[in-house]
Amino acid sequence: MGYRGQLRIDAPLVDPGQTVTAAPPVAETSRPATGITPPVNASTSLWLWTTLAALLGWASTTAWLFWRMRPATRAPQVDENPGEQRLWRSLASACERGRASDARAALQQWGQVYFEDGTIPTLQTLRRRFGAGELSDAIDHLEQCLFGKAAGDWSGTALITALRQWRKQQGRATRAREAPLPPLYPAQG
Repeated sequence: MGYRGQLRIDAPLVDPGQTVTAAPPVAETSRPATGITPPVNASTSLWLWTTLAALLGWASTTAWLFWRMRPATRAPQVDENPGEQRLWRSLASACERGRASDARAALQQWGQVYFEDGTIPTLQTLRRRFGAGELSDAIDHLEQCLFGKAAGDWSGTALITALRQWRKQQGRATRAREAPLPPLYPAQG
């Protein structure tokens, strides 16, 4: 090496009077370039498959638990639980058009929502809830037109008029029951 005064970056720093011995060659442990993997013994393979099975079981159990604990959200069912006002308009429309079967179905749906009943009420249970009077007679007339021997044309004006009158009375009774509370600290005079 004829470069005594200059320092080479890639050359190791060695004292000029010292002799350098080469290190023994190290066997390369990386995979050969052929793509063949080194052989794996049976115990390593068993641990590998056991670990993979446990990891898969843990992941699937975690996913299942998250799926079970998610909040039960559903798309809003527009037709299953419509509001009382919408059902009322449907009932009034069926009565005004003289469609007895539509009025019967609408009256039952409206009664279910209005009375907050879990089941669809029959016309008889609605008649009992409304009590005797014009409304009960109008419901009887509706049933006669639908199921009686003299079935024929039906006019829903009597039914919708009686229902409107009943709703007004119910509204007055509700407002009377919901009287405001007396003041907490009455004025002393």
